[in-house]
Amino acid sequence: MRTWNQMLLATVGAVMLLPAAHAQNYPNTSGVSTQDAVDALILDELSQQQKERRAAERQPYAGHRAMGSIGTATQARKACASEALAEAGEGVKLAGKPVVHSMSTGWEVEGGLDAVTEGGPTSFVCSVRNGSVTGILLRR
Repeated sequence: MRTWNQMLLATVGAVMLLPAAHAQNYPNTSGVSTQDAVDALILDELSQQQKERRAAERQPYAGHRAMGSIGTATQARKACASEALAEAGEGVKLAGKPVVHSMSTGWEVEGGLDAVTEGGPTSFVCSVRNGSVTGILLRR
């Protein structure tokens, strides 16, 4: 029994060492060490992440097609004005140009409304997040 266990252990050990011994049979002809290749991959990944972070800081959520199509302050202003007019109903028009405030995750738009009827909405606040209008509040 003891010899059987010793033979099994020796076989398992030889099988485990085989890939390491086999890998040493191939010489490195590229002149680049494995450590240098790993270092280059890590640096490339870090560089790519830094580029993406800078692009996101310059223009939040621009280019995220799945998120929505609003990618600039002007587009946010137009989308919010359109949503406010649709929400307010007929007989309401914009009073002046809506003001856009840039936020870390998108934009906030504030604007005035001229209502034809008494008691109609007089202003609105709208949020644009992830490239889409996420909320609108009409004030009376």
